[in-house]
Formats: sequence, C-alpha cells, structure tokens
Amino acid sequence: MHQKPAIITICSAGKRVRQTALIADAIGKGPQATVAAQWRTTLENAATAKRADHLYRGRAFSVARELAKATGADFRVLSAGLGYVTAPTIIPTYDLTVRPSGPGSVVARIEGSFDPVGWWQDIQKGPFATNFVDDAKGRKLILLCLSRAYAEMVVSDLLQIAKANPTALRIFGLSIASALPQALQPFVMPYDERLETVGPAGTRVDFPQRALSDFVNHVLPTSLDLAAQRRGVEQRLVGARPKPSRPPQRRVDDAAVKDLILALAPAVGWRNSDMLAHLRHVAGVSCEQRRFATLFRAVKAEVCP
Repeated sequence: MHQKPAIITICSAGKRVRQTALIADAIGKGPQATVAAQWRTTLENAATAKRADHLYRGRAFSVARELAKATGADFRVLSAGLGYVTAPTIIPTYDLTVRPSGPGSVVARIEGSFDPVGWWQDIQKGPFATNFVDDAKGRKLILLCLSRAYAEMVVSDLLQIAKANPTALRIFGLSIASALPQALQPFVMPYDERLETVGPAGTRVDFPQRALSDFVNHVLPTSLDLAAQRRGVEQRLVGARPKPSRPPQRRVDDAAVKDLILALAPAVGWRNSDMLAHLRHVAGVSCEQRRFATLFRAVKAEVCP
C-alpha cells in the first residue's frame, strides 16, 4: 500500500543516450503474440543504460518529472516498449512506438489487427515493468498524463484502479474523455484549448503535462475533493478564449521539405528547432519531428560539410 501521491506520464521518443540499442524494426513480423514474445526476449537480454527518470528527453517529460520532485510524489512512466516503469528503474535505450507506421512502429511488425490492451498486458510481463494496479493501491492521489494511444492500452488497468480507489485518480489530456469509457470520464480534469490563455503555452504534444502543471499550481492547493477540483478547473477556464486556430498544415514529400530548408536557411539559420518551428507555424508544412531531423541533417551536411 502506497501513501505518497504518484505522478505518471507517458514516455518520449527522445532519449539521453545517443545509440539506440533496441529497435522494434529489428523484430520479425508475425502475429501479435509472437512479436510481443520476441520483444520481451530482446528486453531480457538488453544492456541497461540509465534510470527511467533520466533517460527520456523532451519538454513534456521534463515538466512531469519536475512536478513530481516539487510535490514529493512518486514518479512513474507509461512506456509502450517497457510497460509501467518506476523512476529509479535502470532501463535500456530503445525505439518502439505504437504509431501505425514509421520508425520504431511495432504495429507495422504485427500481421493482422493490433490489440492495444493485449499488447500492454504482454509488455507488462517484461523485466522492467511494475504492476500498475498494485502500485496504485492505497494512494490518495494519482495524477496521470495520458494520450489517446496510451488510453487504449491501459484502459483495463485504469478501470481496476478507479474501482479499487474511487477518489484518487485524476486524468489529464486534450479531448481525452472521448477516448475513455463512461466509468473513467468523471476523473478527467476538464481542461481544453483555453489552457493556452490561462496557463503555460505549448503544443498539443505537451498539453497533458501543461494541464497537470496548472492543476498542481492553481487547483490542487484549494481542495482535495474530486468534484471541487473539477469546478476549480472550470472556474480557471471561465471567460478565457482559446487562441485562434492556425490554418491546417499541408503535407509535402521529402524533396519539398529539403528544398524549403535550403530556401529558409539564410533567414532562419541552421538551428534544428528554429527551422522546424518556422516550417510548421510560418510555412504551414506538416513534418514529424524525427523525419524532419533526418532531412535537416542531410541538407546541412550537403551545405555545411
């Protein structure tokens, strides 16, 4: 039984170890159970790299980690590759995602349909995972940052946690309630796009962690009651207007992205993050971060050898 609160966030693609030792793309294709078994064997033979709370990079992950430190909460990570991981666990560096395609996609290795709940149950049998439901027992507060993809995987665990501990769970995510069954929706803190006006600004990717930050700093100190906290969030958002939405971004092929990088470099410079931000928010081009990084490095190597 745990008395301390827990702050839980999803893992990030960025790692603080440059060389990725375990890559989902190296797994043979097959039925989901076979792919999961191959991945668990890979994990069992893996060399470890860093503590879980030190391995992952990115603003979203850092916000959640620092909030755990500031509040004295236990810090936990939901990982599609490792399962439910405690902060002190020494884990390997790896590349596995449940996106339908792209680098590290385990879904692309599976023949037939992908079962998110089944994948989570299989990965929870791996050597670095802790039982999510058991770890939640006895906690007075469980603050969970969640994306839709992870909601699909951990929904069974969340239902068990909510039933056993009906006052502890708080869930943060953009439009996440629609991805959860009715029994879990009361635990979703009702943050929406108006957070951009009243709270810290950011992106859709780090929305759950920014909502958590706003909650910890402005709502949690006023009450521990779930209904009162939901009202507190709603009061925070009353009168706030969401920022004007940006026009939809267009998708272009790799050659067009490289041409844009070359054209923009004299004005924007050769800093990766500046170029990506300009590409997305000024040029209106959609480009996934890892794809962009690969193309950016290629162009820079040609121009600045």
